[in-house]
Amino acid sequence: MTEYYSVEPEVAGRATVERRAGSRPTLTYVFDGWRGDALLESYPHFVVTEQLATELDRARLDGYEFGPATTEASETFRRLYPDQTPPSCRWLRVDGEPGRDDVGTDADGVLVVSEDALDRIERVGFDNYGSCTRYDPDGE
Repeated sequence: MTEYYSVEPEVAGRATVERRAGSRPTLTYVFDGWRGDALLESYPHFVVTEQLATELDRARLDGYEFGPATTEASETFRRLYPDQTPPSCRWLRVDGEPGRDDVGTDADGVLVVSEDALDRIERVGFDNYGSCTRYDPDGE
């Protein structure tokens, strides 16, 4: 039986979504800081680095699709990391059911991933998350 985990990724900035008639929505993630994780959050949105997007696609996991994303550096980011630029990212649009699909969100918007998905996320870089606990569908 597959194990699932509730994950609260690093929050490295803020996300906004732009919707234009006749085109897909685009997410912009403005970095205020970044400690190197490949999975990031700005509630209720998630972004992944290009490297993690490639890894997840290779694994043929389910419960998500990628949407377009742009990244920007805030004044704070430029001051803290004068020689760095934010990574290129993709919008992780989650549509899976928690505890069934590889990627899903629970009723509170918390990301829930399968053990296989978590292994791949950790392989690419996942050291600065808020929390990562075994998923309990009953909330106990």
